[in-house]
Amino acid sequence: MILVACGNKSPAQLDAAARDAAVEVDTVMPDAAPDCKRLLDNLRNAVDAAWMGMRPEAAPKLWTEMPEVCRDGRWYLDAALLLDLGIGKLTAGSIELSRARDALSAALAQHDDLDVLARVAFVSAIRRGPKLPADACERARRTITDPHDRLRMESVVYVCTRAALEAHDARKAQRELAGFDGTFLDSALLRAQVAKLAGERPVKQDLKDALGIDVQGARNREVNAKDRAAMIELAKSIAH
Repeated sequence: MILVACGNKSPAQLDAAARDAAVEVDTVMPDAAPDCKRLLDNLRNAVDAAWMGMRPEAAPKLWTEMPEVCRDGRWYLDAALLLDLGIGKLTAGSIELSRARDALSAALAQHDDLDVLARVAFVSAIRRGPKLPADACERARRTITDPHDRLRMESVVYVCTRAALEAHDARKAQRELAGFDGTFLDSALLRAQVAKLAGERPVKQDLKDALGIDVQGARNREVNAKDRAAMIELAKSIAH
């Protein structure tokens, strides 16, 4: 998931990725299909780097120049992340986006993508929108081709647990959470929310961790100050 993406790259790696993305020129012949995976990977690296304060001008340019055939859910997700970062507006041809929730709604309308579903699960949890679809868990599971991919399976568990919370299904949320290792920024908050829904007392350490998210730690996980504040308010509501 995007919320853990930056945690897997060092600042030096992000800087190098952003630099390469900014200077790379697409050499595909006009009649040839573009290498969408490479272009989207370059964009993702540039977005990650922008959130770290490195070469913030690279990502919007790469997003705007993305070939139409490559504009899938990940492209719209990257738009949402850039808008959350404070980019005023993104334009690519006839497409204009100025709100992250609109970009995520467009992402949900594309072929299912696990990162998209995980980001929507997060923003839906802090009441920002769009709302997590009722079938989000099933959609997340369908994206898995390798059940031994720990990081992707963790994202599935995250989406499914958040979906169960939104459905007020405490038993299912507890079942899903049993397989959750917890490397997401809101892992502690998620555990506390499930405990409260189940009528149990949240673990003190979970509440402490949920209340103690620092500004830089949130930014490193592509969560802005407003969303961090919303997470802390949710934790406070559980603590009292």
